[in-house]
Formats: sequence, C-alpha cells, structure tokens
Amino acid sequence: MKRSTMFSIIGSLALFSGALQAQGKPGLGLLPFTNSATGKANEELAPLAKGLADMAIEELLPNPSIRVVERDQMNKIMEEQKLSANGAVDPSTVIKLGKIIAAKYMLTGAYITMGNSLVLTMKAFSVETSEIVWTGSVTGKTDNILVLINQLASKATKGLNLPPLPPAQEQAQQAKAERIKLPLQEALKFARALDAKDAGKKDEAVALFNQVLDKFPEYDLAKKEKASITGK
Repeated sequence: MKRSTMFSIIGSLALFSGALQAQGKPGLGLLPFTNSATGKANEELAPLAKGLADMAIEELLPNPSIRVVERDQMNKIMEEQKLSANGAVDPSTVIKLGKIIAAKYMLTGAYITMGNSLVLTMKAFSVETSEIVWTGSVTGKTDNILVLINQLASKATKGLNLPPLPPAQEQAQQAKAERIKLPLQEALKFARALDAKDAGKKDEAVALFNQVLDKFPEYDLAKKEKASITGK
C-alpha cells in the first residue's frame, strides 16, 4: 500500500472517529422562553422570550462535552416548521423539534417579574420518552440578569447529570457574569436587538447592540450577535 493512500485512510478514520464522538455528545435544544407576566408587564417584557433563551444557550455552549443548537439554527428550524419564535410550544411539538435536531433533551423556560425580582423557570423533556425529566428555577434581583442565567444553566447541567464544565472555566463564567452586571433594561435592549435582527432590520439591530456594548463592552454575546450581521 502506498504511503499516501495509507495516510488518506488514517485521515478518513480519524474524521469518522471524530464524527462519532460528536454524535455521542448529549444534544440540547432550547426554545424561546414563555412570558408569564401579566398586564402591562407582559407587553413590556415580551422581547425577553428570545433574549433569555439566547443568553442561556450562550452559557451552555462553552461546555465541550455537550452539543447545543444555537439560536439562529433553531429559529430556522422553527420557521421551516411554521412555528412562532414567541410564546409557548406544546409538548408534542417540543419533542418533534428535538427529534429533528437529534437532541437528547429539549429545554423550555418561562419568566415573570415580582417587583424588583425576576423568576426564571426551566424544564427539560426527554426526546426519547417525551417525559419531563427535570425542572428548576432561580430568583434574583433584576440588576444582574446574567448571574441568574448562569445559575439556571448550571442547575440544568447538574439536574440532567450532564458533564460539567472544567472547574476553572465554570468559575470564570460565573465571575464574568457577576462583573458585567447586566440590568433588566439593558437585557431588554439586547432582546429588542434580536427581534430587529430576526425581522431583517439590520441597522436598527446594530444600533441597539452598540448601545448595549457602549455600557457593557465586555458583553461577548452582544458582540457575537452584532458580528453575525456586520461580519466583524
């Protein structure tokens, strides 16, 4: 056998092995949160449905031991299935989406404000059995949304017995969330930017992302979403 042919076979086997390992990672899909607020607050907080989901996905993405479907990809699938990106999705549809993306678990969330506090809840469906296999919640002040998201993502990882982040990386994510201190009004601005992006209003979206970044230059998710529009 020629050496070049042997190397080609070895390379193909390595790629095949890598693909199998990627397939072996537990997959997660996360849908837009449900707005449980009532009255005027329901309308004011509506953009958070997408925003909170995007933030939670971003907390889970760095874990090399799991496979997380990003928001843009999930949006595309939901559009193909003619599903709204806002509001609750019935359990049978959640499972259907989970099968399309080959996920092990599908996560759904909800939120409501109580004075100066925000309550976030989340539940996980097993795509294989259609059962709810975990529920969790966090409550905290609205002056730092990212800390609550970080706590919720951590609870989901532990509650589903998923491989955790390396300790140093987990501590770094917690520290960054605490340091940024993203308040509710800025989280809403970020969420409105996502709405504008999804509606094809690129200039409006970039302007809103820039407003968030002017106050919170360390907020990498806003940089990432802006770059997805501008390419830089």
